[in-house]
Amino acid sequence: MELQENLQETGRTGWKYTPQLILFLLLLATGGVWFWWSESGDWVLKVNGTKISKAEWQAETDRAIRFFGQVYGIDLQQSAASKLRDQVKQQVLNQMINRVLLKKAALKAGIQVEEAEIDARLAEDAGRVGGVDRMQEILKEQGLSLDKYREQVRDMLIIQKLQDQVTRNVRVEEGEIRMAYDTNFPPEVRYEDVRETLRQNLLAAKKNQIIMRYLENLREQGRFMYRTKMPE
Repeated sequence: MELQENLQETGRTGWKYTPQLILFLLLLATGGVWFWWSESGDWVLKVNGTKISKAEWQAETDRAIRFFGQVYGIDLQQSAASKLRDQVKQQVLNQMINRVLLKKAALKAGIQVEEAEIDARLAEDAGRVGGVDRMQEILKEQGLSLDKYREQVRDMLIIQKLQDQVTRNVRVEEGEIRMAYDTNFPPEVRYEDVRETLRQNLLAAKKNQIIMRYLENLREQGRFMYRTKMPE
C-alpha cells in the first residue's frame, strides 16, 4: 500500500509509470524480501539452495565426538586433541554436504520411500537395541527425538535406493575373486571357504568407487554458498 501511494504521488508530479514498470518495482520489492529471508538464519553453508545450519553441524559433530569416546576411548574434548577434533568437524560437514547432494539427486530421479519401509527399518533398529523404549533412551542420549530419527531414516533409505540404482550393473568376475584369493591367502585356506566373502568385499569396493565418482560429479555441478565467516 505504501509503495502504491508513493507511486501515485510521484505520478502527480509529472512522471508517468507504465504497468510494466510498476510490475517491475513490485517484483523488486518482493524479491528484496525473499533475498533477506534466504540469507537470514543460522546457516553456515547452502548446498544447491539447502541450508546447513550451525546448530545441525554442531549437533552432528558432538555425536561424532561422543562416538569416538564410547567406541575408541578417545576424548576429543581435550585441548591436546584439537587438531583431530577439527578434522572430525570438517569430516562431519563433508558428510552433511554429501547427504544433501545425494538426497536431491534421488528426489530428482523420482525415488521415493513408503512409510511402511520406514516403519520396518525403525522396528529393525529397535529390535537390535532391545525395544522401542531402549531405542528412545539411546536417541535421547544422542540428542535426537524419535521424529528426527525417523526423518534421518527416510533420507538414508532414499539415498540407499539411489546408490543401488547407480551401482545396479556392478559385477565381480570369477578371475577377480581368484586373484584376490591368491594374493591374500596361503594354500592351506580353501578357496571355497572364502570365495563368497571375497566376492562381497570386491563388490562393495567397486560400488564404493562408483558412488565416490558419482559424488565427485555432483560436487562439480553443485552450487555452494558459504557464509563470509565460517563459525568456529
